[in-house]
Amino acid sequence: VLADVCTVDTSDEVEVTIVPIPTASNYISANNICLGETATLQTTTGTNYEYTWSMNGSTIPGANGALLVAHQTGSYNVTISNGGCVAVSPIAALTVHNPPVTNLQPGTDTVLCKNDVITLQTPTGSLYTYTWQKNGTTIPASNSNTYNTTDGGRYSVIVSHPYCNADTSQEIEVKILPSCGQLPLDTLICKGSFAVPMFVESGFDNIRWSTSESGMAIVATARGQYWVEAQNICGTFSDTMYVRTAADYKPELPNDTLICNEANSAGLSVPVLAQHILWSTGDT
Repeated sequence: VLADVCTVDTSDEVEVTIVPIPTASNYISANNICLGETATLQTTTGTNYEYTWSMNGSTIPGANGALLVAHQTGSYNVTISNGGCVAVSPIAALTVHNPPVTNLQPGTDTVLCKNDVITLQTPTGSLYTYTWQKNGTTIPASNSNTYNTTDGGRYSVIVSHPYCNADTSQEIEVKILPSCGQLPLDTLICKGSFAVPMFVESGFDNIRWSTSESGMAIVATARGQYWVEAQNICGTFSDTMYVRTAADYKPELPNDTLICNEANSAGLSVPVLAQHILWSTGDT
């Protein structure tokens, strides 16, 4: 009986749209860059996609596109919404490296005494590699941030980094100071006038000659003994040189002599430099 009283009622239709879950990929052009460079992050594109990029869990203001240009060290990901579903991308890590710095020490040319050791040094850094050079040529097995040497020359260091351009230091010159005031060998002038040059090498602070001169070089114009005394921070050094002429070798006996002594003898001699001596008596 009740069924005859009421009628059937049909509702309005409701349309249901299935929205696909967005795909949130995360591609980064480089995980390591040098300071001043950038890396590009890219995610999936799709209809009605909206993007929110984050670094280290914090939203990056204004980063609402499928591409993100990054220049800071951090962990990056993106959240994609298509109006009904949300997807979060994997994390992409970016590390920004500082470029290498040489700052070679000592920073100026320096001098050493013979056999002294100098330590050349450049700062250390993460991932740095080192190549030392002497006079523009690579020194084998020189791969530390320090280099010890006892040799003179022009030194520099190249500091390399896998993600930044290498940095080459300035050159510094290491000079080895002389440790002797060596003059030329003794010299014999047989005839005529002469001018014999004598000199000491550079690197002395104070030079004194037997002639009272004080320069690095003098010229001997007379026979005799010459000496030089030279000083630097390594010590005081000296040397002697003889300039001889034929007169130093010429035998000259005394005038005729009357012997009036008990020994009934007189001594005769020739210069000590003479060689192959033969006397009228047969003595040599």
